[in-house]
Amino acid sequence: VRNIMGAYPGSGALAITDHPQPGQRVRFHVRDARTATDDLELLLSPQAFSRPPDAALLFSCNGRGARLYDSPDGDITVIDRDSDGTRTVVGSDGSVKVLTPDGNCIGDC
Repeated sequence: VRNIMGAYPGSGALAITDHPQPGQRVRFHVRDARTATDDLELLLSPQAFSRPPDAALLFSCNGRGARLYDSPDGDITVIDRDSDGTRTVVGSDGSVKVLTPDGNCIGDC
């Protein structure tokens, strides 16, 4: 997923944060808070524990903050629902690039 940086109505061109090749397929994704919350809840549901964990790690896309939700803590709220507010949640947000040991890129490559 790449960001749209600008649109040029006169030519119909879009500026994006990548260098696509001529003829390369481009798809558009629409983000919405309800679907994002439902998806995160679905991912967490198999992680049901007899005792909720004391801490969590959260590495989130920078597009999942206040611009997606009505508050900057939408994902943390979902992760922390089964806690009394004392669970520690640490992590980072942003565009992430992770390299596997064999040099393949996972994430925003």
